Amino acid sequence: MNPEKLITRVLQDYSLGKLKSFEALSQGFANENYKIVTEKGAFLFRIQRQQSVDDIEKEHHMLRVLKIIGFPAAFPVPDKAGKTVQLIDGLPVLLYDFIPGETPVLNAGTVAEVASALALLHSVDVSAIPQKRNGIRPEKVVNLMKRFPTTGHPIQDILDRFTKQWERVEPFLYHKLPVGLIHADLFPDNTLFEGNKLKAIIDFEQFCTDQLLFDVAMCINGFCFVDNRLDDYLPEVFLQAYEQKRPLEAAEKELLPHYIRWTALGMVSWHLRYHLLCQPNARQEKRVRELLERTEHL
Repeated sequence: MNPEKLITRVLQDYSLGKLKSFEALSQGFANENYKIVTEKGAFLFRIQRQQSVDDIEKEHHMLRVLKIIGFPAAFPVPDKAGKTVQLIDGLPVLLYDFIPGETPVLNAGTVAEVASALALLHSVDVSAIPQKRNGIRPEKVVNLMKRFPTTGHPIQDILDRFTKQWERVEPFLYHKLPVGLIHADLFPDNTLFEGNKLKAIIDFEQFCTDQLLFDVAMCINGFCFVDNRLDDYLPEVFLQAYEQKRPLEAAEKELLPHYIRWTALGMVSWHLRYHLLCQPNARQEKRVRELLERTEHL
């Protein structure tokens, strides 16, 4: 359906007035996003192409909990009936607060801001939120690797390099560590800043209950690598700000280097599953090669 017609159709169920303008936003690897302006202001209009309705509703339940504690996020906008998910031609369509901001420059100020917010997220009482498993976990990687051919694949070198790195990191992934609410995909493009000030963390669709160290390591992958190499200074800034609100346990500190490698490999596994293993995609292949080079350098 034509985007303008789809947006106009959906807005009929909201009390936001008529559509005045819309513009496509840069896309990630999964969804379709638009900034829309109505008579009541600006909103984010999203066509969700991967997440199930059940998972979206769990996410929105979780976001309502974050709103109560004043967490900086973009929250779903309910329609006239109080629903936050519309199903149009089989695809979930969602509206969120539109928060103006920009992807941050990586520096001590922005890294400290996101680390402090992450520690606040990790303090949330998980009994108040729906339970959801991490989409990136060791058993899913093991099952994915069963699909790897031994020779002849167009990206066989990627599969071989991944296998080698996985054999190095897997033994460190089964320790009992603190568990809680995690974002699971906290990268700069999932944050909005005004200068060095964090305005919002967005795109919680991968949220789940899992080891907090997974989230710490994933965020370090996002905010502490410069030119695909772990910066000498930014991880120290990150951990200092984070531990002001939640000190890491001794086991977490010991395992952190392995988890930085694990979360990078976890991202590679996501790209292979959706859908690089069976469908060529130059953009995904470039990202996967960057991540593998990162783990090898570590």
